Amino acid sequence: MTADASPPHAAQLDQLIPPERRRAVEHALRGAFGDAPVSDLAIVTGGASGAKIFRVEAAGGAWLLRLESNVGGLHDPVRQYACMGTAAQAGVAPRVLYASPDDGVAITAFVRSSPLTDEERRVRLPALARAVAALHRTPLFPRFMELFDAMDVLLGNVGASGVLPPAALERLMRGHRAIAAVYPRGDAELVSSHNDLNPTNVLFEGMRPWLIDWEAAFANDRYFDVAALLNFFATTPDDEETALRAYFAEAPSGVERARAFLMRQVNRSYYGAMMLQLAVLATPGFRLAESDLDTPSFREAHAAMPPRTGVDGRISFACVFLRDAMHDMESARFAQSIALVRG
Repeated sequence: MTADASPPHAAQLDQLIPPERRRAVEHALRGAFGDAPVSDLAIVTGGASGAKIFRVEAAGGAWLLRLESNVGGLHDPVRQYACMGTAAQAGVAPRVLYASPDDGVAITAFVRSSPLTDEERRVRLPALARAVAALHRTPLFPRFMELFDAMDVLLGNVGASGVLPPAALERLMRGHRAIAAVYPRGDAELVSSHNDLNPTNVLFEGMRPWLIDWEAAFANDRYFDVAALLNFFATTPDDEETALRAYFAEAPSGVERARAFLMRQVNRSYYGAMMLQLAVLATPGFRLAESDLDTPSFREAHAAMPPRTGVDGRISFACVFLRDAMHDMESARFAQSIALVRG
């Protein structure tokens, strides 16, 4: 593309794309579609990553253009796009037409989906579990952080902020220390992991699941993705059994069940702590009371919870997930799972 080339649908680009990113987007559109005209460009809302997302109509189809922002730390387009490309080749992420980590721009297939009821999500649960298993069989994603080291830092930050009541923080830390003391680690435990399988990052096209938003992806313990699958999508014990059998393609062993149960608490603690950190950043000096953590379970409360994109939604979500983690970390099943994993 020459410097004076006139890109397709220039008026919409002027209106929607920040001037400093305009040239990178023009280059992406040319790279993906050549001289085919772009007939429409529209903002897509609802994501929580901070990236600017657009729906592009071109070359006889609909595509998704993603414009990264806040690059740094967890948000590394080089790692993110490498993981996304591997997942797309495995058929669990939408097709990638264009990806430039230097420019922070990617164009992928656009997945047409609609919100699902709990029952519709339950019917699709086995297919989602098999998609996660397929992801875990792909060539290993880049390494980024060790899970339990990252959890030490995250929970330490939450403790230092004072947002949790001391008694609740101690309950959470006691359970975390018990898991960390017995949980297997090392290269042999690593698989290609999405690491953020919340419902906003799972789209269904009919019965087929697609995993999107790969900024948190890196090589991690397989059970972190399995735990998210169970925490967000398995709302009953039967759902849990269905998901585990679909993931393992057979009945899981006692140790596999135990590792999944322990990692559910790590996953809940991770999401709860992350949401509290975001709430504290938005509302400095914010503190929870013990009564705030006396909530219904996620299974009972999730349908009425506000969106996690707002401060109230993040606080509500954090309280419910941390409540579930602390409850299960003080259960007989927790002690049994610790004993099984310890071996």
